[in-house]
Amino acid sequence: MTNTPPPLPADFAEMAENMNRDQLKAHYHASSWTIRRWIGEAGVVTVQRVPFTEDEKDMVKRLAKTRTTRQIATHLGRSPGTIVKYCKRNGIVPKPANHTAFNKPAMKVAKRSKLDLMMSDLAGHDRCAVYRCTADGKPSAKGNMIMYGRAIKSREQIEEKCRRKGLIA
Repeated sequence: MTNTPPPLPADFAEMAENMNRDQLKAHYHASSWTIRRWIGEAGVVTVQRVPFTEDEKDMVKRLAKTRTTRQIATHLGRSPGTIVKYCKRNGIVPKPANHTAFNKPAMKVAKRSKLDLMMSDLAGHDRCAVYRCTADGKPSAKGNMIMYGRAIKSREQIEEKCRRKGLIA
């Protein structure tokens, strides 16, 4: 039994003018290979990327000062990846996303406690998450326990671990 490729649908040329390859794949329930073959057989040009208009270019420049790439993309009806690529190509630096993991206020070294210094040394040495938490593991800046990887440890246990690893005398 031979496996013959599916024939070119009668309405393919008309549909291909208004859809991109992914949309054609979904519409005809066909593989990428089949869609490429049909495009070649029909001699049509599928929908390509839409270039930015002058208004959109100006808007990206203006919005980049106060909005993230995701917000700009939503506003313009484009994908966030498209906005990121446009910004990189044109030297535009949009407002960074407010990820709490990356934008925590920097603690001054003079105000950091001995425990905080031990925790940062341990995190750098073992390359795992080390942070203050409550007894049930919820992150808390004023917590009296320490989350070390996935284990909740007391201050004494962390000090002992730092001594064993040679991080403190």
